[in-house]
Amino acid sequence: SQRAPGLPAITYDDVRLDGERLRAAAAVAFRLCGSDALGGRLGFDLVQGFLTRAGGTALEVTPFDATGDATVAADVSGNPTRIAITAAGSSAAYAQIAAGTCQAAIAGRPPTAAELAKIQARYPGAPSGFARPIARDGVVVVVNPGNHINHLSLDAVRRAFTGAAANWSALGGAQLPIAVVAPDEGSDVADVFTSRALGSERITARAARKPTLRAVASAVAHDANAIGLVTFSDSSPAKVVALETPNHRTVPPSVLTIGTTYPLSMQFGLYLPARGDNANADRFVAYLASDDAQNAIGNAGFVPASP
Repeated sequence: SQRAPGLPAITYDDVRLDGERLRAAAAVAFRLCGSDALGGRLGFDLVQGFLTRAGGTALEVTPFDATGDATVAADVSGNPTRIAITAAGSSAAYAQIAAGTCQAAIAGRPPTAAELAKIQARYPGAPSGFARPIARDGVVVVVNPGNHINHLSLDAVRRAFTGAAANWSALGGAQLPIAVVAPDEGSDVADVFTSRALGSERITARAARKPTLRAVASAVAHDANAIGLVTFSDSSPAKVVALETPNHRTVPPSVLTIGTTYPLSMQFGLYLPARGDNANADRFVAYLASDDAQNAIGNAGFVPASP
């Protein structure tokens, strides 16, 4: 197991003495699902902060396993409590809510009409929008740190990711082949990028697909030919390039431009299908309004959203 960064220290003895008991005794109190961006630091920090604020001790964080689940467990006033995190994208999250296997979602978009109909079949009166805005982030283009290109036009980005431009020289770079790295299909990042930057085109079939955003960033950082697609919050250790808008304005992603002038911004919010259906999920909504939660969002590299 591991501790999410940026939160109160947990001693090794706490985990060693209580970890097995927590895993054995604690049923899942609720499952938080949602965007693939949730699979980075944000999901762990928010859930761990929520349990800490509730008085939880002996916190134990278990990373994502082969089934795509991660958990955060704690002893809350003598009661073992465990929260599961699943981060397979907003489409998968809404399907899980409709199936009753997920009680709350941090998603990159509200549900579609078709998704809402399925959710309302289980939860009559389920809302069409977010219970609370959470954060903003940007879909960013990353390259190897040794690449001398610092900004690209949206048209150049489109040509690179569709395969229309196969060599960096076509984009003003070195005489090297372009190696495209992208998140798995169904990823919120890939969906936002495709809809806003590619239009009717698609990411080239030759792209190397990676299961997580961190895996994309790492692959790009280790390949001099690579160009990749991640979120601003999960871009390290790759190099982020600024984007040139159609009016020829170069806009780097930052806490000041994301959600305003940066062209590929994303809005995340908490979707709760029914108030009162799960007490822990209701408490989690309230926790998200706290200063602790806002600090965790900022520390994870996101831009906190106003309530």
